[in-house]
Amino acid sequence: MKARLSPILLRLISVSLVWSVVATGQAQEKAVSGGIALHLGMTQRGGGAGVDVLFGKEQRPWQASMDLYYLKDAREGPTTSFFGADQGKNYVFGKLNHLIVLSPTFGAQMPIFKGQGFNFMEISGGVSVGPALGLTSPYFLEIFDPSPSNPQLGNRALAAYNPADHPYTRIIGRATLIDTKWKIAVQPGLSLRAFTWIDFNREIQQISGIRLGIHGDWFFNAPPLWAEEVLEITNRKAYLSISAALIFGNRW
Repeated sequence: MKARLSPILLRLISVSLVWSVVATGQAQEKAVSGGIALHLGMTQRGGGAGVDVLFGKEQRPWQASMDLYYLKDAREGPTTSFFGADQGKNYVFGKLNHLIVLSPTFGAQMPIFKGQGFNFMEISGGVSVGPALGLTSPYFLEIFDPSPSNPQLGNRALAAYNPADHPYTRIIGRATLIDTKWKIAVQPGLSLRAFTWIDFNREIQQISGIRLGIHGDWFFNAPPLWAEEVLEITNRKAYLSISAALIFGNRW
């Protein structure tokens, strides 16, 4: 009887070993997570939106992001129209172009604080880097076009702003984005970001929280935002921004 039991025990041990290996592999597979989230953000230079794709191990996920955001120079400020608040609108004196940035980045996260017990907040930090495509388009204004017969009368006309051609006394104010005639030029560069992600949701299948960060954009050639000769200022290649974004999505 004992001789017969030995092969059975050996088989049971061998099966248990194989099962343990399979179970370990399944546990490792379960540790591999993914997710997708949308974010809406603001900076002191503008705002934008984007999408994040998470993949890799839950303890240290990788992150691929695509962002589209408006970027303005810190020197921009409103100028009151010559035509006043009733007939005119504020505009940015000397601004030649809008700047919108399309930035695909890739990076990693690292857990800083894991929520436990009644604390549902989890904090992680991360960095990401990637190319930045600066998309410039002319800054349009409403211009007073005087009548040849009577300079006191005229019409509103749309024009791409050029301080050399449009004096202060003829500028009514900025044009709306609907009236703007987009003519896109590309300024390539690089984007680098460092962020802290505060997740308020302990549900493994859901993502919700706030992301605070600092990111810098550097372009190979300075985007022509300003009329340099008229204003005697220099267009910049680098822009540093402080951002805050709301994030919501799902994991799988």
